[in-house]
Amino acid sequence: MRINTSQLTNEICSADSMDKWEQENGDDLVEEMSLADFLSQMLEEHGVAKNEVIKLADIDTVYAYQIFQGKKQKPSRDKLIRLALAWPLTVDETKRLLYYGQAGTLYPRVRRDAYLMYAIHNKFSVLETDRYLFEHGEAALS
Repeated sequence: MRINTSQLTNEICSADSMDKWEQENGDDLVEEMSLADFLSQMLEEHGVAKNEVIKLADIDTVYAYQIFQGKKQKPSRDKLIRLALAWPLTVDETKRLLYYGQAGTLYPRVRRDAYLMYAIHNKFSVLETDRYLFEHGEAALS
């Protein structure tokens, strides 16, 4: 069973040896890859066509294809969240998407992020998420 990030951090800080720690926890580590590679992996895992994700994300097609091809290596956080909602990805997958896109993470103590996590978990569409954010006084996805 995977343990959460806080538990991993505590175990790393209290480990006598990283070699022993990695033997015990290696399965909980994520593979380093490019954003384009992660997007390809998600397409394969979810069995969704790239053009369908782009259409549902409501992102400019040329810009979106540049993200998928790795030509836009640091797209905006909101563009990545739009992609996550279009799939739809899980909250954990979305956090990994943001990590590989170098766009921070979703932090539950930040009000907008908490609403975004709720929308992602409940598989809201991009339009439903924008409406939900607006109704709660938060900025819509750009």
